[in-house]
Amino acid sequence: SSHPVATLLAQASGGLIVSTSANKAGEPPPRSPGGISAELILSVEALLDAGNLPGGLPSAIVDITVQPAALIRAGKIDWKDIRRAIERKSEIGNKETKKDQYPRCVWCED
Repeated sequence: SSHPVATLLAQASGGLIVSTSANKAGEPPPRSPGGISAELILSVEALLDAGNLPGGLPSAIVDITVQPAALIRAGKIDWKDIRRAIERKSEIGNKETKKDQYPRCVWCED
């Protein structure tokens, strides 16, 4: 993300954040805490208010549990680039990656 708060969180956590938007599937993502449903707010322990967010494409969602990998939802990163990254998976991690070592490659086999 290019949002300054997301950038600071990524830097503080070692550069990697895995998250989701604060909406149910099929609903538009909220751009401020006021747009989050009360039901969802009651189900979380904390909410970071970074102000109003700019509009933009959502994150791509890819199912890598099937072969070939399947695009579930298109997003900001082009599907061709995602497929290329999956094809280069051996450059990302290897079988020596330990299960308790993070970040780790999700494509590695035991």
